[in-house]
Amino acid sequence: MFKKLILIALLLTVLSFSGLVAVSADTDVFDFTQVEEGTFTIQYAAPEQQVYKVLVEKDAKRYFYDYQGTEAQYSLQMGSGTYTIGLFRQVEGTQFEALAYEQVNVSLKNDKVAFLASAQLVNWSADSNAAQLAQSITAGATTDQEKVEAIYDFIVNNISYDFNKAKTVQSGYVPNLDMVLVDGNGICYDYSSLLAGMLRSQGIPTKLVMGNQSGSSVYHAWNEVLVDGQWKLIDATNDAAAIAAGMDVDMFKAPADYIGTQTY
Repeated sequence: MFKKLILIALLLTVLSFSGLVAVSADTDVFDFTQVEEGTFTIQYAAPEQQVYKVLVEKDAKRYFYDYQGTEAQYSLQMGSGTYTIGLFRQVEGTQFEALAYEQVNVSLKNDKVAFLASAQLVNWSADSNAAQLAQSITAGATTDQEKVEAIYDFIVNNISYDFNKAKTVQSGYVPNLDMVLVDGNGICYDYSSLLAGMLRSQGIPTKLVMGNQSGSSVYHAWNEVLVDGQWKLIDATNDAAAIAAGMDVDMFKAPADYIGTQTY
């Protein structure tokens, strides 16, 4: 089903910085005022014709993101501690120069706060259509479990898998949650980002996880949701296809069937 999907792994896995040239350390591009809430912001006017990468590193674990435009918010999802944050501009090939590079000590409000925040890969706001829809869908729910079920049911019954997008998606693609709702279709990245954004808007900690499902070599995306104090795994992409085919599915999956490599 996910044949030829995705090169997104190239966006977010280890990037080679051979020939790195540190030409400046303009820390004014970083805004660390929200680190207790699990995020930081980069503000830098990046010309469209150049390639920029953001490094978020802690305890030898690295995340790389694309940077485009003039401002973006990123997650501090690896818990409290010392982070290395960098903004790099491509010189050529795998050679990048450091525009800004700084270490910051992070003390999170709690260990779940990053999975409630809006960040580049799960980008939502209280006045977005996705958040407003989540509020409407969960209006009669009295527990987190009921809210999760309501939002999950909406997504798996109303968002279809986009096979053409799976074949043509480019490295650097990031879901726009409101556009996924308008289009009514998407790839696994869209399903998991949408579910995470809608649930986070309702105060339910939700992770977007990328990796592989057991028995498949295709890069995939799913969610882990905090319900009754436990992280439970949901795969809305596979469930939407199964439900469309008339199959019965359990919302929560066995964690042993999934191997996560990146968590957002």
